[in-house]
Amino acid sequence: RALTERNVARATPKMVCSAAGVLDDGGPATIGAACGVAPFDVYAMTETGFMSWQCEKHASLHINGDLVFVELLRGDVQALPGELGRVVVTTLRARTMPLLRYDTGDLATAVAGPCTCGRTFPMMGPIEGRARHAIRAADGRTLTQRAVMNRLAGTLRMGEYRLRRKSERTFLLETTPSAFAAGVGATDAQRVLRELLGDVEIALEAPEVLPLEAGIA
Repeated sequence: RALTERNVARATPKMVCSAAGVLDDGGPATIGAACGVAPFDVYAMTETGFMSWQCEKHASLHINGDLVFVELLRGDVQALPGELGRVVVTTLRARTMPLLRYDTGDLATAVAGPCTCGRTFPMMGPIEGRARHAIRAADGRTLTQRAVMNRLAGTLRMGEYRLRRKSERTFLLETTPSAFAAGVGATDAQRVLRELLGDVEIALEAPEVLPLEAGIA
């Protein structure tokens, strides 16, 4: 975003990969505008190595099925296509310390394959965020980090706000002074969040800078 806004001259890379974070729906377009190429999302962990990746279709993720066995579970059963599940992985090549049905703590949506690119690897949807960061709405819906980010896109600038749950029906929205998109105000952000979260109280704070904290990602 800074490259685009400051019109910084840049060398166009052949490829850009995003990892170790959750991309909202607008993220690829922002990165593409700055770098000249759309990013390929990659999903990896220190414990397992690279588990899945996007192909040139830039849609769902191909699972490295020859290296890991990935399951998306709702409770103890497999998630059906379109359902949200916890990412559980079994390593197939780790000889020193194999991992059997290791719960990564991440959430993703199950998808049906194969991909239209023609590759026959098993598939999974984009990472939706950490299970511990998901919000259980009053109507029983599970709202993931990515779902909240997507709903706030166009209202608040990524990286300049933080949403905290203080109690069952009380949230705190922290925003920097430059967080709001053009023509958008704090009441607009509150309205969007209430539409998503239901009948809840949303308090506002506006620190100059959002401080980094342990456990906040």
